[in-house]
Amino acid sequence: MDFAYIASTFLRVGAGLGTTLKLFFITILASLPLGFLITLLLRSGITPLRWLAKVFVYLMRSTPLVLQLLFIYFGLPYLPGVGNYFSTMGRFTATIWGFVLNYAAYFAEIFRGGLLAVEAGQYEAAKVLGLTRWQTITRVVFPQMLRVAMPSISNETITLSGGTSAKASDRIDVKVSDGKITFSDKSSAGNSVYISGASGTVATELNLKGVTSSDKVSEIKPGSGSFTKEVNTGEYLSGKAMNVNLDGTTKTIYGPKIVKNEDGTYTFTKASTVKDKNGQSRVVYNKADEVKVDAKDAANKYAEILNEGLNKAFGDKVTVENKGTYDGKEQLRLEFKVKDGSNLLVNTDAGDVLNIGKSATSYLNTNKTLGELMGEDMGGLKANEDGKYDFVLNGEKIGSYDKDTKLADIMSDINSNKGAGVKVSYSPTTNNFLFSASETGSDGDITMGFGLAQVMFGQADSYQFSTNEKVGNLLGTGADYGESGDNATIHFGDNMHLPLRIEAEDSVSDVVQKLNDLIDEIQADVGVANFDYTARFDKTLGTFVLRDNATGEDLAASSGEGVGESLLSAVAASVERSKNSAIDLSGSTKALLGMGTDQNLAGNFVQAEAPL
Repeated sequence: MDFAYIASTFLRVGAGLGTTLKLFFITILASLPLGFLITLLLRSGITPLRWLAKVFVYLMRSTPLVLQLLFIYFGLPYLPGVGNYFSTMGRFTATIWGFVLNYAAYFAEIFRGGLLAVEAGQYEAAKVLGLTRWQTITRVVFPQMLRVAMPSISNETITLSGGTSAKASDRIDVKVSDGKITFSDKSSAGNSVYISGASGTVATELNLKGVTSSDKVSEIKPGSGSFTKEVNTGEYLSGKAMNVNLDGTTKTIYGPKIVKNEDGTYTFTKASTVKDKNGQSRVVYNKADEVKVDAKDAANKYAEILNEGLNKAFGDKVTVENKGTYDGKEQLRLEFKVKDGSNLLVNTDAGDVLNIGKSATSYLNTNKTLGELMGEDMGGLKANEDGKYDFVLNGEKIGSYDKDTKLADIMSDINSNKGAGVKVSYSPTTNNFLFSASETGSDGDITMGFGLAQVMFGQADSYQFSTNEKVGNLLGTGADYGESGDNATIHFGDNMHLPLRIEAEDSVSDVVQKLNDLIDEIQADVGVANFDYTARFDKTLGTFVLRDNATGEDLAASSGEGVGESLLSAVAASVERSKNSAIDLSGSTKALLGMGTDQNLAGNFVQAEAPL
């Protein structure tokens, strides 16, 4: 054995280890403060500095570290004007620059996340105490931010040192037996797992007060307490926000602060949004906005304040009111209303108290089960001997389903069944199902079989477009026709623009007549020879057409403005549905599937089990 060779190898490894440790410590010591400085720049009120920091973080986090190292060592010396300053830079120096800048960008995002976790009330409290901005950051914000950011910082540090991080659940086994919770190492390495400390309710209920790593506790016998407490629902709803999405636009509606007084009354404080000097929005609750109400009016007041927030965010497009009644308890049953054709989605952490889960929508959730949509009695339908319900479409059995079957699964089975020759989809935009036959003519009929299919979707006669269709039916109730005067323009090609007034009660045929009347007026001014056209509606093209009577050529409508634009889109879609033998659903069928435009969010305003 060549001991001299082994010794020289260890010396080379030792030298490399020294370089690695030197790189590690310099990177950590330099990138942490630089990362925090970049975080402050990201929140700076000076726009150029803020954007410069954003660009830096984006570039450093979106490109590989090795590419950054190559650019610093080989690219910087060739930059015009400044290349000479980097031409003598050594490899280790270039590596230091690369690692420090790269990790500073990652630490900046970690620190930024930690800062966002610090409640706005902490800043306000510091301001009340007269602390300067620097004192607020170093004495109030930084310690709280560091507590939140430390796990992520540790992960980055492990990555820098060449190690890997893993989830605790991948390494630690937890077993519950005989009223005890035991922790052990999942691997076969024989490592010991101890609890190093605990605080708050966890320490109290798990008998871990004062425990440290030196106690080597790996087994817990919980106390007789609970991790939940019974609270007044008003207190639980206090300050809870709702994210409301209306037709693709999302706004956050902040609920009021709610306090139940000793005399049984409630004090509500409305939320206000203000901007700090950095342009960041934050929510405040001012004493001037407090209002005291009796218990019987509490639920109504909560709904009233929410409605004010919705009105400020969306105008009269969405409203909410309390439909609950007072019978010794303040019943809260919120009803959101949106205009026909609009889609509403409400997300809130208070959904469990309101009995809606995490979200509620004004349109159908196809991931719901038949039992959830149609009720436990399945719309009065009688089950087969096996407790299931057959779905038959165009004489073809699509499948047998029960109350736990998701609507989306039935739709998938319909679309994959070639024998039925039917495709189905659901549009949240129109709040409607669209069944389309794969054939046209008599072979394109869609027939719902007796049983589950008819109960869910009705007789479902195929939709047929007619020029007697009213404009109001095509455009829905949300269309704006204006007070008076022309409200539409239909363009035919590049040079033909016909302005007219279209009313909701007009049929498609009436619009054609108005176009011909307008053509007559133009002919009276310029002569028939100079303007000899006749308007009609072409069902094949699905649009309005002008025929040049002199040449026999047709000129189809190319675009529109105002009501004209909406009408062209609506008639084209209706004709397409007719071509595909598409079907629409009746109002009673929609009601059975929960496809109304009103969404009820219900809850009891007195008490609820709420997590700490």
